[in-house]
Formats: sequence, C-alpha cells, structure tokens
Amino acid sequence: WRVIEGAGAVPYGVDVVEPLRVEAGMIVTDYDYESHQRTPYDLGLDRVVALDAEGAFMGKEALKGVAAAPPNRFKTLRIEGEELPEYGAAVVKDGDEIGVLTSPATSPAYGPIGLAILRSDMAAEGTKVDVALGGGTIGATVDVLAVHDPEKRRPRS
Repeated sequence: WRVIEGAGAVPYGVDVVEPLRVEAGMIVTDYDYESHQRTPYDLGLDRVVALDAEGAFMGKEALKGVAAAPPNRFKTLRIEGEELPEYGAAVVKDGDEIGVLTSPATSPAYGPIGLAILRSDMAAEGTKVDVALGGGTIGATVDVLAVHDPEKRRPRS
C-alpha cells in the first residue's frame, strides 16, 4: 500500500460514490426512503407495485388509493451556485414547502445536484424552486430523476 500511495494514489471513501449514485437516481434507505413514512410512489417505484396481481399483501388497499393520484414524486434538482444544501433541506416554492432534498451531491459532470421528494404538482421538469440553505434559500430547477443516462441506454459491464 505504501508503494501505491508513494506513486500518487489517494485513498477514498464512500463519498466518492455519492455523486454517481445521485446522478443515476439510485435510492438509499434512510436517506431517500424512510420506512413507514413513504410509499413506493413517492420514489417513482410505481412499476414494482403489482396492484393487479392475484393475492393480498399488507398495505395493498392503501396503495391502491395512493396509486390513483400519487402525492409525491422523486426527482433530481439542479442547484444554482456552488454551495450545497444539507440532507433534509426543505424545498419551497413561493414560500410554501413542497418537498425535501434527500441526497445532495456535487457532481463533476453536473455541478451541485440533489435527489428530492416533491409534491406531484411541483415535480414537472423545468419547475423553478428554492432549497433551504443556511438562513436563506438557493435556487434550483427540477430535472429528470436520473440525469446521467435517464433512459439507461449506456453499456453496462
């Protein structure tokens, strides 16, 4: 290891992976998804809920009601400026809280970005919002969930 470090290698931790995860729109439990407080619809996981499948599962009837008009959507925010808001920062529009920033990151490719759970009526791409930062706010724009390869067309290993 000393030889590798001597050649210029720099050790890194999980923080290096965080921007890639956020760019790809990947969910992490307890950051983006709080058990028993969010539904799969809040995170755009509609496709994994088989409401039309035979048989029952816990919460099926409640999820049917949510599926009809999901109250929240999971999106990427492109954050203006260089400062990065904190995990859990409020997302506001015209003074009303419309969501929460769950995973902020500074991306080498996209700059300051973050995953956010937003009210459905405020989750359209291009919507301008503000994110709590310190004692004020910073501007942001709603974007597609996975800003890096949103259609998942790039080759995979």
